[in-house]
This record gives sequence, C-alpha cells and structure tokens, in this order.
Amino acid sequence: MKRIKLQNIDIRSFKGIAQRRVDFAEGDTTTISGDNATGKTTIMDAFLWLLWGVNAQDSQTPNFGIRPCNADGSQRMEENPEVAGTIEVTDDQSGEVTTMTLKRKWTAVWRVKRGEKEKTFAKNQGEYYVNDVPVKESEYRAKVEGLLTLDVFKSVTNPYYFPRLPWQDKRQILLAISGDVTYGDISQQREEFARLLDSLAGTTVEERRKELAAKCAKYTKDIEEKPIQIEEVKRNTPIEPDYAALEREKAEAEAEIADIEALLYDYTAQADRAKAKTEEMVKLMQKQGNAVAKAQEQAYAAAKAANQARNDAEEALAQTKRDRDRAMAKLRYDIEQEKTKIEQDKRRMAKCDADREQLLREFDEADAQAFTKGESLTCPIYHRPCQDAGACAKYAEDWQEARNQFNEGKIRKLDAIEARGQSNNQLKAEAEKALEASQAKLAELQAKVEPDTQRWEEAVAEAQAKLDAMPPLAEAQQIRGEDLPQWRELEEEIKAAREEMNQWTAEKHLNAEAERDKKKSITARLDEVKRKLGNRQIIEAMKSRIKEIEREQETLLEARAKVQQELMVIDEMEKSRMAEVERRVNGHFKYVRFQMSEPTLTTGEEKPCCNCLVDGVKWEDANTASKITAGIDIINALSRHYQACAPIFIDNAECTNQEIEAPGQTILLKVSKEPELTVR
Repeated sequence: MKRIKLQNIDIRSFKGIAQRRVDFAEGDTTTISGDNATGKTTIMDAFLWLLWGVNAQDSQTPNFGIRPCNADGSQRMEENPEVAGTIEVTDDQSGEVTTMTLKRKWTAVWRVKRGEKEKTFAKNQGEYYVNDVPVKESEYRAKVEGLLTLDVFKSVTNPYYFPRLPWQDKRQILLAISGDVTYGDISQQREEFARLLDSLAGTTVEERRKELAAKCAKYTKDIEEKPIQIEEVKRNTPIEPDYAALEREKAEAEAEIADIEALLYDYTAQADRAKAKTEEMVKLMQKQGNAVAKAQEQAYAAAKAANQARNDAEEALAQTKRDRDRAMAKLRYDIEQEKTKIEQDKRRMAKCDADREQLLREFDEADAQAFTKGESLTCPIYHRPCQDAGACAKYAEDWQEARNQFNEGKIRKLDAIEARGQSNNQLKAEAEKALEASQAKLAELQAKVEPDTQRWEEAVAEAQAKLDAMPPLAEAQQIRGEDLPQWRELEEEIKAAREEMNQWTAEKHLNAEAERDKKKSITARLDEVKRKLGNRQIIEAMKSRIKEIEREQETLLEARAKVQQELMVIDEMEKSRMAEVERRVNGHFKYVRFQMSEPTLTTGEEKPCCNCLVDGVKWEDANTASKITAGIDIINALSRHYQACAPIFIDNAECTNQEIEAPGQTILLKVSKEPELTVR
C-alpha cells in the first residue's frame, strides 16, 4: 500500500491566515482545535489547494476567494496567496520512503497602460514549485497525480465524499470492490431463472427487460384504449326502438296519406278546370288588347300620311342649313391653311437669307487664308540661312509641294462653300415661288366668302318659305275599346268564362292547401318511422363490433399477463443477484451497510439504488457523529481497494467520541473554546 503523510504546511496570505506553519504530529493523528473562525477549515482548504487548486467544496481557484480581504470585502491585491507543504510517501511493499516539497503561489500581475502613470491589475498568474524548483503547471499536475488521481484522493481523504456521490457511481465502485455477481451465478437457485437465461438467444437480461417492458407498455396502452373504443361505439349506436309499434305506426300513416291523396285528386280536377278557364279568359283579354292596338296603329298611320309633305319640308330646311354650315366651315378652313403656308414660306426665305450671310462670311475667311511657310531654310543650330545646297534643294522641293497642297485645299473649300450657296439660292427661289402661289390662292378664297354667304342665305330663306306655306300638323284619333264591335264580342266571352271560373271558390282552395300541409306532416312522420326501422342493421352491426373489441381486449390482457410473468421472473432474478451483491459488498464494511435495491412508493416494485445505511438509517439522515464513523469505515475499505491512503481531514470532529481506526494519517478539526488555533 502507498501511504501519503503530510509532515508540515506553510501558509501565507491565504484566506484569513496571514502567515502560519503547521508541523503535524509524528504519529498518525493530529488534532487542530480552536474557536470558530480561527482557521481550522482554512488549513484543510490550503492543503487541497496546494495539491489540486480546489477547496473542500471542489470550487476551482477563480471561483473561491483565496486572497485576504479588507473589512469592506475588497481583496488585498498587494498580497499573493502562497502554500507550501512537505509530503512523505511510503511504499509498504518495497519499504521505500520519499519526501517531496510542493509549493503553489497565486500572484497578481500589474501593468502600466499606455498614456498612464499608475499601474493597474491585469490578471492572476499561478506559480508552481517541486522541491523548490519552478515547473510548469502541467508538470506540477503530473507530479501530484503521480501520487494519487483526484477522484481516488477525494475518496480516501474526505469522509463525506463517497456517500454524496450519485448512486450509480457508488454502485459501480462497490461492484469493483466486491466483484460483480452474474446472472449465471444465481441461475441454479430457481428453475425459472435457468429457463429465462436459456431463452435470451444472444441478448442480455437488461435488453430482454427493455423489450418486455416496451411490449407491456404497448399492451397496456392498447388495453386502455379498448373501453374508449367500446364507449365510442355505444355513443354512435342508435337507441333500439319498439319495432312492432313502429310497424303499426307506419301502416296508419300510409293509410292516412292514401285518403288525403284521394281528396286532393278531386280538388285538383276542379282546380285544373278553373285554371283552364283562367287561361282562356287571359287569351280573350289579349285579343281585346290586340284589336285596340291595331285600330290605334291605323289611326297613327293616317295622321302620318296627312303630315308627310310638311315633314319633308322640315327635313329639306334642316338639310339646307347643314349643307350651308359644312360649306362655309370648309371655306374658312382652306383660308387658314393658306395663311399657315404663307407664314411657313416666309420663315423658309428668312432662313435662306441667314444661311447666305453665313456662307459669305465663311467664303471670305477661307479666301483670306495664305501659305505662311518660309521659302528659305534656316539652320536650327546657328539660326542663319542654311549653306548646305542639298538640304536647301530638298527644302525648296518640299516647300513647293506644301504650297501646292495648301492651294488645292483652299480651292476645294471655296468650291464647297459656293456649292452650298447655290443650293441655298435654289431653296430660296422655291420658297418665293410657293409664297406667290399661296398668296394668290388666299386672295381667291377670300373673294369667295361674301358671294357664297349670300347664296346660302337665299337657299335657307327659300326652304323656310316653303315650310311656312304648309298646313299645320294633323292629330291622330285616340281609339277606345268600347267603340270596336270585335272588342265588345270578346268582352261577352270573358264574362262567361269569369262566371265559370268563380265556381272554384277560395274556400275549396284553402281546404286543398290544408290537406297538402297535413300530408306533408304525415309524410315527415312516416320518413322518421322508416329511418328508425332502418337503424336495425346498424344497431346489430354495432353490437357485433362491441363483442369484437371485448375479444381483442381479452387477448391483449392474456398477452400482457404472459409478458408481466416473465418480467416478474427477471425482477426476482435481479433481486437474488442484488442480495448476493449486498452480501459481498457489506462484507467489506464494519459499521455501514449498503442497500442495492428498494421498493417504489407507488407500486412496491423493486428499483436499483445504492443507499448507505448507518444503524438502519440512511447516511443523509444520520447525525454528524454517525456520518463521520461511516465515512472513515468507507475510507478503510476504499484504501484497501486502491492500496493507497492519504491524510484524512475530519471536520467537526468534536461531534464524535468514538475512536475508529483509520488506515493512515488523521487530522481532526475540532471546535473548542480556545481563542487561538492549537495543534497537538
């Protein structure tokens, strides 16, 4: 077994301790006592922080205050926490003993920002030493974990650690200590256990449990739906009636309808005859109207013939006025058109004059241009007449060529201007000719205004005189029916038809309507009776469906019972396995017992757990003394399992007087009346 012992610890500026060195007893037990807030727990936190950078609550360095604070709660940033400790490690197997000094510091880093004079806090920086040699954080962590991993360290040093683990983690560790119990180990206890294992066919018990649980849940869901389905069918099933009474009611209704139809047949025959007479009377009245209309039309035609000559004279007068208005409007339009043409021709002539002036200016400017290049060659260096005969000859030849090109270009430009001038003169001549023609046409049209006006006024006066000589309009005669022999004959026939129609009285009509309403009511009652009789097949089908659902429910109940029986076997086998596990596990402990399964509060079925019991009481509910006793008992077992022990800090140790043998160094933190911290 590897035994780790803390020889001393040196604390500086750590939480409430300004400076303190603790030398632990030579034996296995050291007692640190003092009043509340004298630093007992701080020593335990300092040791944990030295190794792992955590406190007793597993908070990391940035998450719990290790730097001393002022009265107002602000941190003293000028003080840097520092913890150093000497650890002795003994290997029982080899007898080797090694000593190691560890130190951890938490230093504030200050920087002066650009443009400022005062330094400001930037960050905290960890510093790590092994045997007074600075190392990296990773090397320091590797050195500590070389002693024990953090989980194992917590398990063998903190009496409260293991009981507070999740039950799954506790269970896994305990099974590792005692060795797991397989289903095969207990399959011989009962025949049904062996049969169950033989039927797994390559699957595990847990997989089979989940499969059966899923089936059971589905069967339960389907079973719970069956009453709902039955209730739904019942809700949709019509109420079963008295079929014999319905048949009697049907026969009575059909007989009543037959009697009413016979009575209505007689009423209908009389009504048909009255309707025929009504239609006949309407036709006779239409003939009366046609006779009057025809006679009136003839009177209108005679009046129209008598007024035809006057109507023609009125039309002739209106037509003459329309012709006059059109002719005079056409003459005025033509005059305006010629005036517009004259204005356009004048503008064209003015533009031609302006273009001519522009062309003359361009001609004078082009004609005034002269060839300016010098006739003799001047030396560009000495600025005097050139003495080189060859160069002078070449220059004279080029000069003559340039002069010829200039003159030819000038001539072409002047010719182009002259051509544009001739074209402009032609346009002006055309405009002058068009102006003369438009002026002549305007004079001609203006000369026609007065005689044409006189001529049309005479024509209108002549047409008006003819109309005035006509006699006045004749009025059409208004025709009355009584004045027509045919109308009077038809009136006699109408009277005879009206007398015959009146034989179908209003009372008979009302009686017929009442009988029809009565028939409608009886027919509705008959239809309802037929509907109820028709529900017989629906009701029988619904009864059959309910029986079918009940059979399905019974089948599901049998299938679920079979699955539940197999689940019960699995549960019994699991209980047997857990009982053996509990027996093996509890053999490693003296004061505590572990419960590996417990019944649920609702159904009483066993569920897996890992409850730590002290004298039959759950560890969570036990008093502090019992918790400490149980914790040390667990540490003894875990130390044997991990083959390692380390300093055990027991906080609130004053709560127990029971001395329990621990595997290694024990540091008791006790509250006492002593005002100063005492180590002994």
